[in-house]
Amino acid sequence: MFLKLRDFDMEFPSTPEEAVALHAAGGSRYLAGGTDLVLDLRVGKKPTPATVVNLKRLPGLDVIEHARDGTAIGALTRLATLERDPGISERFPCLHDAVRLMGSHQVRVAGTVGGNVCNASPAADLAPPFLVLDAEATFQDPEGCRTLPIAEVWEGPGVLSLSPSALLLRVDVPAPPSGLGSAYLRFTHRDAMDIAVAGVAAAIALDDGRVSQARLAIGAVTPVPVRVEAAERALVGGSVGPSEVAAAAAATRDASSPIDDVRASAEYRRHLVGVLTERAIELAATRARAR
Repeated sequence: MFLKLRDFDMEFPSTPEEAVALHAAGGSRYLAGGTDLVLDLRVGKKPTPATVVNLKRLPGLDVIEHARDGTAIGALTRLATLERDPGISERFPCLHDAVRLMGSHQVRVAGTVGGNVCNASPAADLAPPFLVLDAEATFQDPEGCRTLPIAEVWEGPGVLSLSPSALLLRVDVPAPPSGLGSAYLRFTHRDAMDIAVAGVAAAIALDDGRVSQARLAIGAVTPVPVRVEAAERALVGGSVGPSEVAAAAAATRDASSPIDDVRASAEYRRHLVGVLTERAIELAATRARAR
């Protein structure tokens, strides 16, 4: 049942510094795409704030910039923009895999990269791809501007490791090394308009048929999305054969700590993450061979 929202003030800052100052004054929430915030308020999951700091007029945060050494993705970039960008699908297939699975077309037109990252959901679809791509996040907070590895952004479900007023400006993804293939797979009960029961991202670089680099990240089965180094070690130096892939899948199952809820049991989630690991590795390796 939807609740009637209480009245609140709406502020439209023109700079990140102004946005952070408004939020830090207290009783405020940031609004980017609004696909989660508005629903949370309507169903009473979050109390109505005194002030909503609307970020939609901040300049320069809704662009994707490709350069030789990497790609900068503005926090206000729409998911639909990310999905359509040819540089994203060419350079970072796992990121393109993830975004095209997210919600409906209408949700992707409204939703933003920053919203997906900063909601800190264990099931955030962009999180595992950003982890295997070694992305970094740049924030504006009351103390200034700071950049940190994406893995250090999340502290727990719905909780960031930064100041509550920290504002994501962009995510920087380094250019992929030669021969790197990547993939993201998830399981949901429905094809769209659902969140992941389990998700796995894989990035594999091959050199003369052997794995020179391997990165694996899991989502929806741990309190925050994480890289699984034991699974990566199981692959490096091998030929992506059945034994290496099975060892990597076992490592991701061991690294998971899923919950039981109405959508799936912990046992089922742990099984799924192993299956998805095997499939994501195989798809990433196939893409690596095609480069």
